[in-house]
Amino acid sequence: MDKTDISSTDFIEALGSLTGLIIQIHKDFKPIYITDAYAQLFGFSCTQEFMKLESIMELIPEKLHKTALERYRQTMVTGESEPMTIKTQRLNGEVIWLKVQDRRLSFKGEYCALTVMVDITEEVRLKEAFELAAENERRAREQLQLFQGIAIQNEKHEALTALLRGISHQLNTPLGNIQTSASILTDAANDTEKHQQNATLTVSALENTLQEVRDATYVIKRSVSKASSLIESVKQLVSDKNNGDICDFNLAKIVTDAVNMSLHAESINNIRLENKLDPSIVAFANPNDWVTVISVLANNVYHHAITEGESGNITVEGEYKDQHYIVRFSDDGVGIDESSHRKIFEAFYSTRLSQNNGIGLALAHSLVTRSLHGTIHVENNTSGTGASFVIRLPQKDYRPAGQ
Repeated sequence: MDKTDISSTDFIEALGSLTGLIIQIHKDFKPIYITDAYAQLFGFSCTQEFMKLESIMELIPEKLHKTALERYRQTMVTGESEPMTIKTQRLNGEVIWLKVQDRRLSFKGEYCALTVMVDITEEVRLKEAFELAAENERRAREQLQLFQGIAIQNEKHEALTALLRGISHQLNTPLGNIQTSASILTDAANDTEKHQQNATLTVSALENTLQEVRDATYVIKRSVSKASSLIESVKQLVSDKNNGDICDFNLAKIVTDAVNMSLHAESINNIRLENKLDPSIVAFANPNDWVTVISVLANNVYHHAITEGESGNITVEGEYKDQHYIVRFSDDGVGIDESSHRKIFEAFYSTRLSQNNGIGLALAHSLVTRSLHGTIHVENNTSGTGASFVIRLPQKDYRPAGQ
């Protein structure tokens, strides 16, 4: 594209009253004219000192000499060159960054080059500082994620250690009972065999022995059942697999059945259920998980909330809030000390270890978070009596029938 060439003489005269412009005019890299700002940019005390240079190539890094020659030729042929950013340095070695644009001028019937520069050193430094800060942030984030991963693994290890310690503690009683009962059976068998060999076995002695066998067998069966139940609960607690089928079911009915079944199993008749859940709500989840969670909460009321010999109430309510369905399981018992609110869902944490294995609420928490994809926390009731377990669930899985 043809360019209308400007006279270098006219251009220099036009610059006479302007300051701060970083401009030079050269022919074949021999300086013809420079502004004060240009001289100062490269560390020269005045323009006269700069003009003593044989070639401005002395200021251009050697690796850019070829590029500078090509740009000069392009400017002479086309009238201008493409803008570019270069890294160079002052006389004192200080690195500077420049944005450069070249334009052809006429000079004594020939051509020369006008070079206009913008000092972007501060801009580049700020960018480099930002990129360095971003890189440091990225590394810090990676380190944080690494430390978090290590912390999580340590926490899992500690939790597993506590779990195994709790299992050992809880199995001691049934295993001890089984061992004692086995010793009783062994002694009874030996005594009976001895009396039989000596022809001293009486009917009353045989009947006593048979009763000891029945008692010992009952203790063994009950202890085995308790140990099996504990092991099954632990398997559910640590398993990542969902052994039940997800389906639609009536949530209110499941809750009523689970509470009544749990209380009936414990022969409890002093606790009344008030189920305020909307009977039209259909849940899409694993009903077995819901039965387990509600059974755990009902047993917790019986074992911890209601003083022995007194009556109590369980109230279950539900509401939609902030794209969630909230189920509140409340009692009017003694409440839960706030210092236990965070620990209560830990495996084997219990205020009555002699009566409970302390794994129920940990199992409920595991099922709610991993299988039902919700959250659960405990809070004391504002009425001053009792506590509430608040289960927060995805709204999409709990909807009125027909929707």
